Amino acid sequence: LGAAVGLALSRLCPWLEIHPGAFALVGMAGFLAASVRVPIAAIVMVSEVTGNHGLLLPCMWVCGLAYWFGNGWTLYRSQVRDRSCSPVHRAPRVRKPTVSRTLRFPGCMESPDRVT
Repeated sequence: LGAAVGLALSRLCPWLEIHPGAFALVGMAGFLAASVRVPIAAIVMVSEVTGNHGLLLPCMWVCGLAYWFGNGWTLYRSQVRDRSCSPVHRAPRVRKPTVSRTLRFPGCMESPDRVT
């Protein structure tokens, strides 16, 4: 959809020198932001893939609007709406014993002159 809009604008306004490829990248980021519910990751990925931060502001706008208009729809069937709905994040935190808490090594952290 982004490439189609870019191509249409370049045909309607040839004096603006519009690059349809930039519209395609921003459109892909918007689709990712809306369908997978990860707008910040989509913005970062487009910036890293292109190696150019010139698309950062348009990408922020498109990803923000796509995320907002997505209205909670997601590509993944079992994806929760946010962390508060996740059973993993709702469970009480239990501190599991670690090796450093269960094993004791007396004298290992003392200076050599104190060890007998």
